[in-house]
Amino acid sequence: MRVTSPVPHKRARIEIIPLIDIMFFVLASFMKMSLSQTDMKGIRVNLPAAVAPPPSTVKDYVAIQVREKNAVYFDNQICFANSATL
Repeated sequence: MRVTSPVPHKRARIEIIPLIDIMFFVLASFMKMSLSQTDMKGIRVNLPAAVAPPPSTVKDYVAIQVREKNAVYFDNQICFANSATL
C-alpha cells in the first residue's frame, strides 16, 4: 500500500539567471587576474619628428560675382559686361 504525502511534491528547478551572473563574474575575475599577471614590456624607439609642410600660397577657391547690369567678375576683375537687361 502506498501512502501519499500531505505536502505537494514539486519538481526541482534549475534557475538559469543566477547561473549566468556567476559565470560572468568568474569570467571577469579570470580576465582581470590574467591581465594583472602579465608584465608589459616595451622597446624604446627613436621616432622621427614630424615637420609640417610650408603653407601653400595657391588659392583653393575662385570668386565669381555677378553685379549690377549683369557685369561678371572673376577674382575681382571684370570678365564680361552686358548692358542688356532681361
